Amino acid sequence: MRPSRLLGALVAAAVAVTLSPLTVTAQPPPSRAGEDDGPPVIEIGPATSVISAISHSVAVSRARFAPVAGPQSVAQTAIASHVVIARSDVFADALAGTVLLGRGPMLLSDGDGLAEDVEEELRRTLGDAGLVYLLGGEAALGTGVAEELVALGYDVIRLSGPTRIETAIAIANEAEQVGALTDVALVRADGPFIDGSAWADSVTAGVWAARDRVPVLLTPTEALHPSVSAWLSERPSVSRVVVGGVAAVTEEVAGAASADRRIAGSNRFSTAVAVSDELLTTDQAGYVIANGSDPDAWAFALPATGYAADLSWPMLLVAQGVIPAETGEATCRDGVRAPARFVGDYTMISAMQRDFLESPCP
Repeated sequence: MRPSRLLGALVAAAVAVTLSPLTVTAQPPPSRAGEDDGPPVIEIGPATSVISAISHSVAVSRARFAPVAGPQSVAQTAIASHVVIARSDVFADALAGTVLLGRGPMLLSDGDGLAEDVEEELRRTLGDAGLVYLLGGEAALGTGVAEELVALGYDVIRLSGPTRIETAIAIANEAEQVGALTDVALVRADGPFIDGSAWADSVTAGVWAARDRVPVLLTPTEALHPSVSAWLSERPSVSRVVVGGVAAVTEEVAGAASADRRIAGSNRFSTAVAVSDELLTTDQAGYVIANGSDPDAWAFALPATGYAADLSWPMLLVAQGVIPAETGEATCRDGVRAPARFVGDYTMISAMQRDFLESPCP
């Protein structure tokens, strides 16, 4: 029976952003998880630390899911409803997985086997048994990964299709098992890889997806994919929200999808602010900050969308070595700097950027 389901420098030059002229001095690393001074931080160590995206996904999971209290052993008591596993080297199948992160972490994996710290985190969050979703087909996460999980005692559900677009639909169908869907986000399926534009809108919309159980569907920029069109036609009451500007999803695609609204700014950084203001409309007590331009930054940002959703803090973006004006201004409204939590190691968000976004407003 099927188990119950829960339910670099080149980039900086290419992105038109500006730095605030405020001068800041070096500060100690942020406070650590477990301290009584606000939401948990993602433990990555001192400013010299460089960690893999796989280890960072584990760190995010540890920040989200506290150890079990009481006499039970971790191996006996689950502290997450399920775990989502995506490949660590290509973002395609992970883009839509954020809808599943409301009560479970996203862990990243090599395509041919689980890293030791991933296996340890599975044990810590699920105990000896539980549900694990694999995102993508066997070319993404091989049969060895599934077999290893089954041998460890977990129930495995693979969500996949012939392309990332059909994989996103499979994920949406899984999310629908919980109950009727209210909204769906429509984002670009691909784009230039070198500057992060192919995935940036999916990342910032992913916080909304994780918090409110909103599927993320992917489509080519110039034409609504037939599979997406068919999925939408079967759900006429679902509100369709395009995330990103016309360079990402054209007006023709929005019209073909009968979109109810578009959330967009003049660039990915202002689109992230628009998502914050229009889709995550609770009081913004703080922000989660991710790199939105490094080609590999998605692997740090996507697993952290569930973390941001837990806090109901929007995810804003910085560029490689640069703080966009839109991000600086959004975190400094009413003359008071909002608290910030950072995802990615110090190659993704530098110590100077962190210091600036924790400093008083100019």
